[in-house]
Amino acid sequence: NKPIGRPTIESRIPDDIFLDIPRQMVEAGIPAIEITGGGEPFLHPKITEFIRLCGENNRDIGIVTNGSLLNDERIELIKKYTTWIRISMDSSNSVTHKIIHRTAGSDFDRIISSIKKLLDNKRDDLILGISFIITPENYDDVENSARLYASLKVNHIRFSWMYDREGHAGLTQKQIDDVVLLLKNLQKELDTESFKIFNESNRIQLYTARNDFKT
Repeated sequence: NKPIGRPTIESRIPDDIFLDIPRQMVEAGIPAIEITGGGEPFLHPKITEFIRLCGENNRDIGIVTNGSLLNDERIELIKKYTTWIRISMDSSNSVTHKIIHRTAGSDFDRIISSIKKLLDNKRDDLILGISFIITPENYDDVENSARLYASLKVNHIRFSWMYDREGHAGLTQKQIDDVVLLLKNLQKELDTESFKIFNESNRIQLYTARNDFKT
């Protein structure tokens, strides 16, 4: 009799089953888990304990987060157990971040502080990446963002295009072409052994390509 549709506490996986997943992974021989979803994983009240259990059971852990709910306990847990973490930023400044993420203006500075803490004495095998979705609100912030996160010494930043029904990320063709060229030039300038710029350059073409799906 669990509700269907809008998520509620009652529709969530029961805590005892949720926290038993790491043990089940060991039993089934599943070596890794990616913690992500349609929402923010750190909103789950048991997520800190879940990550700890995965780590204690020697499972490889990947996390996708917007970074807004990272605290010192979670940061230390990530640095100890996580294989990789990707933080969705989409900007280089608090003004653009507030527009895109619809959060308090102070969120950006707090997340940057958390990123710096994650990078402080980071394990060499922990990969910290930044995700940047290109939209009409931030396409002119691509260069500043690439330079900012390169200067922070994260491992990479991944630029991808916002999805829209028209397949052009809400941008004009000139804007798209300018960003594609800019990213190529930034890769030549900023890419090193320890920092990379990734770009899904054909994502817009994939959105608009014809398919033979039968409906």
